[in-house]
Amino acid sequence: MFHLDSLAAEEAEPHELLNSLLTHPVLDQYLQGEYEEREYSAKLVPDSKKVAHPSPHRGRLLLVGDAAGQMQAQGPIIKGMNHAVSAGGLAAEAFAEARTRGDASQAGALYEQKLNSEGVMDKLRPTRYRLTSAVSESDFVTSLGNKLLNSPIGRAGIRAFDDTAERLFNSPFVLGMIPDTRTSYVTVPTIIGEELGTPVEADEEIEVPELGDRIGDLTYNVGDPHIELIDSTFALTGQAERARRDRETFEPPTPVPAPEQGQQYLQDGVGELVSLYIDGRSGGNFAAFSEREWELLHRALDDWLQLYARCYGQELERGFQIRTLTELVVDTHNLHDAVVMATKVPDPKRDRAAESV
Repeated sequence: MFHLDSLAAEEAEPHELLNSLLTHPVLDQYLQGEYEEREYSAKLVPDSKKVAHPSPHRGRLLLVGDAAGQMQAQGPIIKGMNHAVSAGGLAAEAFAEARTRGDASQAGALYEQKLNSEGVMDKLRPTRYRLTSAVSESDFVTSLGNKLLNSPIGRAGIRAFDDTAERLFNSPFVLGMIPDTRTSYVTVPTIIGEELGTPVEADEEIEVPELGDRIGDLTYNVGDPHIELIDSTFALTGQAERARRDRETFEPPTPVPAPEQGQQYLQDGVGELVSLYIDGRSGGNFAAFSEREWELLHRALDDWLQLYARCYGQELERGFQIRTLTELVVDTHNLHDAVVMATKVPDPKRDRAAESV
C-alpha cells in the first residue's frame, strides 16, 4: 500500500511500483525466476483511522464499506471486506427495525448505534486513538517527532531498542493508538529499515509484462465486461407526471367515441411504459425496479388507461398490472388488441346494445 502523497512525490505509477516489488532480489527466494501474473489492479482505499466516519448516514442514506471509510490498514493489519460485510448486515438490520417501528427515517441513527455497540467503530477508530489524536496529530508534535527521529539521538534510540522497536510497531494495540501522520507511516518504518534492516544485493531475472499487455490480457480479455445500469426513475417520473396532468385537464371529446385520440394515449403513454418494463426485465432481472419505480409505473399505467377509456365514454377502476398487459402484448403482437382484452374497452357487447337502441 502506498499513500497518495508518496506517489505524487516520487511521480510513480502503480504498475511501476509493482514491477519494483516483483524484481526485488528478496523475492527471488520465493519466485526463483518464475512468475505468472494472474490478476492486476490498482485502486484507492481509505486507510486512515481519521476517515472512518463515526456517523455514516444522512436521512435514509446509509454508507458502508469504503464509502464510510471502513478500512482498517494499521501496519500488518489490513482489513476492509470484513468490516464492510459487518456494516452492511447492521445497516440492513437497522432499516428493518426502523420500518417495524413505523419510522424508516430512524434507520441511520439505529445503524450508528449498532456500529458502536457491535464493536465495529472501536476497531476502526479505537478509543485510545480518539483520546490521543488531538495531541499526537498536531502539527507541532508531528514536526518535533520527525526531527527527533531523524536526529542522531533518535536513530541511536531505534538501534538500542532493536527488536523491541519492530515488535512495538507491529503491535495491534500500539497501531490502534499511533497517529495517522507521516511520522507513523513513513518516518518510523523508513528509519527502522535503514537502522535495523540488512542490505540485500542480488540480481533478479523476472521479466514483468508491459503495461499494455498487463491491462489487455488481464482486464479486458473477458468478452464483454461492461455492465449497463438501467435507471428508470427519471423516465417513469416524467411519464407519471405527464399522465397525471393529462388526466386532470382531460376534456371529453365530441363526439364519443374518439378512437384516434384513444390510440394516441396508448402510443404515447402505455406503449412507452411497456417498453420500459421490458427493458427493465430483460435477462430475467426481477429486481430491476425499485419500490418507488413500481409505484410510478403503475400510477402512470392507470392514468393512461383511464384516459384511453374516457375517449370511449367509460371509466375504469384502478389496479391494472403492467406484467399482465405486457404478456398480452407479447401474445397478440398488438398494443391496441392487448389493451382491449385487458380493459374490455371498447366493449363489443355494449357497442351492439347501443346500435340496437
